[in-house]
Amino acid sequence: MKFHLCFSVSLFIDHVATGTLSKTGKACLIRKLSLVVGVGYHKRMPGQWGFLSRVARMSDPETVNRPETSQAVPKEPALWSSSIYRLCEEIISLRETNNRQHKLFEQSQLKMRETLQQSFNSFAADTQKAYQQLRQEIHGDLRISLALLNELLQIGIDMETVVSSRPQSGDPDEYCRWADSVEVQFRKIQAALARHGIHPYDAVIGAAYDPRLHERVGSKVVEGMGPLRVAEQRERGYASQQPGFVLRRPKVIVSE
Repeated sequence: MKFHLCFSVSLFIDHVATGTLSKTGKACLIRKLSLVVGVGYHKRMPGQWGFLSRVARMSDPETVNRPETSQAVPKEPALWSSSIYRLCEEIISLRETNNRQHKLFEQSQLKMRETLQQSFNSFAADTQKAYQQLRQEIHGDLRISLALLNELLQIGIDMETVVSSRPQSGDPDEYCRWADSVEVQFRKIQAALARHGIHPYDAVIGAAYDPRLHERVGSKVVEGMGPLRVAEQRERGYASQQPGFVLRRPKVIVSE
């Protein structure tokens, strides 16, 4: 019973609101609705029907502009008509609430879509930038490695030439010329290291011993110097142009 009542009222309000129902259809729908609620439509005059008749007349273009008559409307039953009226109000309110919530949902969905699109675009741009940077670094390392290999290959060829030209006789002049050629190769090696940003790194005498910067090869007691200090350097180290990047730690003697 409740289902038929709600369905009939909803159908009636929908047709009345859209204005797609004729006079005959309105009368038929009101008659069916009256049968559902248990009130005979044929026993009442159309002007005495109450709320549903007024809603039907208001949706009719011919009756909207018709001047009102002074005919008194009989008093309607309060119980069922007030219940139908409240039910209609609740259905209309529910429909308006549903429309508002649907609009809010569409707005929030659109805003969320824009936010996600912006986040994805930012992520894609950052990923592309990181990829390009990594690619440049890899290509840069490859170029440096190839250049260093070519330098080492050239130095090896020159040293092979120097070794093969070692004098066999005991002439001092030939030994001096051979020593000069060895010195030239040494200067070439130093110049190649400088081109690649590698320079000598010496330990500071009296500085605190740091295993990250110094290689300990021995220890001794030094007067006037506290323990764990650099007392002597046995072999120099090498470092790159980057600060704190030591390629070869200098070999040092540490004080006790």
